[in-house]
Amino acid sequence: MISRISKKAVTSVQAAAAVLMFGSTILTCLNFITRYVFNYVIFGSEELATYMVLLMSFLMIPVLFAKNKHLAIDILVSTMKNKRIVQGLYLVQAACSVFLFGILTYYGTRVTAMAFNFHTGTPTLHMPKYLFFGVCTATLAITVLVWIIIVFLNKRRPL
Repeated sequence: MISRISKKAVTSVQAAAAVLMFGSTILTCLNFITRYVFNYVIFGSEELATYMVLLMSFLMIPVLFAKNKHLAIDILVSTMKNKRIVQGLYLVQAACSVFLFGILTYYGTRVTAMAFNFHTGTPTLHMPKYLFFGVCTATLAITVLVWIIIVFLNKRRPL
């Protein structure tokens, strides 16, 4: 049951990231056309496209970890013949990742709270920064949960 829920969550996050990437591409193309053909700039399009790409990148972090497609040093795993050592290396990698993403999540919540307290906005569109920081921090927390689910419930099989 957890595996099925995890697969649906990964699929929905992938779809959201794809929508953000598609939207950013369309917005950038429209801005290019209006700027060089009609001599008109779409206000805030570059900032919005940048934030869309950043959110897409953060949303894909847990997806890559869940599908075991993240950047990792694989030379040890590919040369090792002993399955126990490979499993041990995987657990060390998972522990390091959970620790690092835990630190990022902790400081991300602090930055999000600070942006919320000071009511800061983005430079051009004046969107509240705490929304953007909050989504990025949530994806870091989701990455920690994905690692925990994979290590303890899924036994190294990608979702």
